[in-house]
Amino acid sequence: MKRNAMKVLQSAKTTGRATMSGLLALSTALLPSCDMGLEGDGFATQEIRNCDPGDCDPIGPRPPRPTPQPADKNVVLSNLNGTVSMTEWSDAVNKSFGVAAKDPLGQFVGTYPAWRYGKRNWNPLDSYKRTLCATLNDHKTYDGQGEEMDWNHFMLPTWAYKNLISDAERIVNQTVGLLPAVNEWHKCKVNTTGVPFSETCMETEVSPPGTFWKNEWFPVPDSDFWGDNTGDPKSPLEGKVVCTHGPWVREAWHDNRPEIHPSNLIWWNGNQGARGGIFDRPFLGDDYHREPHLMLMLMPDTSERFHDKGRYDISGTPPSNWRPWSQGPIAGEFRVAFKVPLDSTQVPTFYVHQLSARSVVANFSDADDGKTHGLEYQGKVLIRVIENQASDESVGVGFQVAGTSTTAYGTRYLHGFVVINAAVNLDGYHVIKVSKNATASASTTSFAVRATATPGTLRAVGKGQLVGDMNLEVVGGPSALAATPYVTETKLALPKGMRRLTLQPVLPGAAKEAIGSVPGVVMQKGAKLELSLMSGEKLGVPLPELGLAARVRVARGQETFDSTARALLMENKGLGLAKKLDVVATRKVTVHAVPLYGFLRNERDMEHGSPHLKQLNGIVERGDTKSLRALFGTDKPFSVKWSFEGLNALTGARVPVVVAASAPRAIRVDYVPSATSGESLQVTFPEQPGAIYELVATATVTDNKGNTGSAVHRVASHVVTVDTTLPAAQTLLPVAAEISGVNPDTLLAAAKLNDLSTDEIEDDYLRRARMARIFAEQVADGGRVDVRDFQGLVGLVKQFAGK
Repeated sequence: MKRNAMKVLQSAKTTGRATMSGLLALSTALLPSCDMGLEGDGFATQEIRNCDPGDCDPIGPRPPRPTPQPADKNVVLSNLNGTVSMTEWSDAVNKSFGVAAKDPLGQFVGTYPAWRYGKRNWNPLDSYKRTLCATLNDHKTYDGQGEEMDWNHFMLPTWAYKNLISDAERIVNQTVGLLPAVNEWHKCKVNTTGVPFSETCMETEVSPPGTFWKNEWFPVPDSDFWGDNTGDPKSPLEGKVVCTHGPWVREAWHDNRPEIHPSNLIWWNGNQGARGGIFDRPFLGDDYHREPHLMLMLMPDTSERFHDKGRYDISGTPPSNWRPWSQGPIAGEFRVAFKVPLDSTQVPTFYVHQLSARSVVANFSDADDGKTHGLEYQGKVLIRVIENQASDESVGVGFQVAGTSTTAYGTRYLHGFVVINAAVNLDGYHVIKVSKNATASASTTSFAVRATATPGTLRAVGKGQLVGDMNLEVVGGPSALAATPYVTETKLALPKGMRRLTLQPVLPGAAKEAIGSVPGVVMQKGAKLELSLMSGEKLGVPLPELGLAARVRVARGQETFDSTARALLMENKGLGLAKKLDVVATRKVTVHAVPLYGFLRNERDMEHGSPHLKQLNGIVERGDTKSLRALFGTDKPFSVKWSFEGLNALTGARVPVVVAASAPRAIRVDYVPSATSGESLQVTFPEQPGAIYELVATATVTDNKGNTGSAVHRVASHVVTVDTTLPAAQTLLPVAAEISGVNPDTLLAAAKLNDLSTDEIEDDYLRRARMARIFAEQVADGGRVDVRDFQGLVGLVKQFAGK
């Protein structure tokens, strides 16, 4: 083991706890930019993944275990002064089931967007990961035939977290005139008073490892649900409040709607509905409350979207406490609130049960002795925690004190947290139950079958149907491999009947999870793969539906300074700071629409990543005529239809749009031949000083197989330019502050992004200042800011000011 790692572990052993900085140091010492495989309860030496050769050092001997302390050794308090604030404690009790969660290795998100389709797609809304507690309206899954099986949870935030939607709306609600600002935001159906209606909701998303696909809380489609044609099975938690923690981002691909993505930490109260409300029963240690149990889940994201630095748009050197949002190992710290009377003769006991776990990073020390922990004051044990998992080091347990309170009757209470730390590798997971009962049932996990697209096998057969080969393998819990099914028949169910396919068995030496490969699986709406097993069961394997959309690119022509437009945009309040910001006009803009294939989820959203999709989009992108003819029967299989709407971006007044013609004060559009798949437009804006025009162009793309998709793109005649030699916080943000009637120095002082306390992270006033600064830095990249983005920035600053 590296010398630095030994020092970190020795420090943890000496102090009796694994701190955030200690965990980060351990991650850096052992896993510089990679995910080391761990086996059982210790370190393995044979597996290194997610790093290039030479970037990661092999791990040496497994670390020494902490020396066990006497069983009666407790954590002894010399006083009752709080080490954490009562605000933290109250927020956890009143908002999130008495749990305050964070990622001790990667809580800092920074400002760096994550890429998708070559676009800055997942843009942080805050520089720290955030918690969302919300009613789980729908549990959906998406299998892209690649590296992922997503949990897509559609959530209606509770009262304390509605601002995760309302604050994000400020970015897009600057739309005036023609189109709604949030037409691709999620709507959840609500029926609380007998009258159904739709309400804006949020999505949380994570891609669990295949070994956790079959579970009792968030199941994936299987044979039990195959016959009713409903697709996704129901989660027993639908209609319940579930909390999750991860990066709070806006997804640019879908109108900047807010998400928690990836949601690596998930928890819920297992006794919801037992007594009226939800948050009147946090998990505390006094006898007044009923006895709910808490479920704590640590789940890595295996989609490979967020696991390494190359997935992000990073300029310069990130701060030392930044790491990719889902880089292994994945760590979670769950602080469970307690409240115990100081004069009680009883000792409340919490039990920590490891229900389900795999590939656990087992290097945690506890605050005192082995698996029994006590918090002691003046010779009296106030609270006890007992661990029931096999390895003591797979969970770290400690205590934090928040302070005391006294009731009107003179009863004095101690408030604090039981701190539970855990970590897993990217192929692992950890499910923990915290209860007041000494026993807990283990999670039952059976096998499922996944189909993964085989690279390079996409082709056309018959009447031009697109088909590809699929590899089948077993996924599930540790016992799944012993239950590998013997397949007697493979069928492809299509809307117009069944087609028998041939299952080619695995070759000698293949992985024991492999079942075989199925050639010629049709990529068609309504297709279902069905396996008949020797046991007589029928097992369904989900197949996603192929979808088509348009990806739009824009190239601006020659720009000229427009002083009149700047004066209008600044509302004559630019003052001296406006000299750092110009407004330039572009008369001609080129717009190019390119076909983009994906697999549909939720009937409208498209996901990318399957080997078949990469092959198909690569052919389209290159304009590979030979391959296009082989797949579609022609080298020009696509048609594009456009629709246009024009408006004045400042007033919202409609502006006429003409095609291949000229008209006074009208936006002109001309079609331009394209050498590749798709179609180009040249947009010419009128020469009217001071008027800021916007063209809303909708491209509808259709291929000759009947697939259709569309994209809406807004093109403006003007952009705001900023001095790229200075940070956006010194140029764009002060101007937005002046326009909003906010003192720039006040805004900048509040907009600190890093090295914040928990109270500062949770403070709404400071968070909204951070949102404005982050958005300014994101949209100012390259020195060109769309007018609508600038209006959104002004909206965020006004929100900070409470306007």
